Amino acid sequence: YRLEDTFKSLSIAGVKATDIDLWETCSFNFPECTKVDVSVVTLKGSTGLNTRVGLSVYQNKRSSLGFGSYLKDINSAIQVLFYQVELQELAATSDSSVFHYNTQHSQQKEYITVILSDQGSTGAEGISEIASTEIPITIVAVNDDPII
Repeated sequence: YRLEDTFKSLSIAGVKATDIDLWETCSFNFPECTKVDVSVVTLKGSTGLNTRVGLSVYQNKRSSLGFGSYLKDINSAIQVLFYQVELQELAATSDSSVFHYNTQHSQQKEYITVILSDQGSTGAEGISEIASTEIPITIVAVNDDPII
């Protein structure tokens, strides 16, 4: 969990991607067809990666990251995700898009979604297969000062 209106990172370990048939129609002479695509998306906060080494990053926004690479590099990147409720420069300011946002009332939610696509590189039809997982995040309310 993290407290509302804060920027301290929450480490989420244990995320792993795999594709059992990734090498079925690829040859070792042309490994490019074994590249996969990943999106890491948060509803409100931001997510960082363990590393970006070997990744081709095509989307780098506050609440969404998109990148492609080989499974080895993908797994190095997502093995630990770093979640932040808010960016340091915006935390606890009126410019924050999550000012006073928490998951303890009004059915407000927060989560990280990790989406993996094999890009259709394997199999006879070339149809992309997609897997996803949703990691729930708890944002705890803090006792705000009363206002008169």
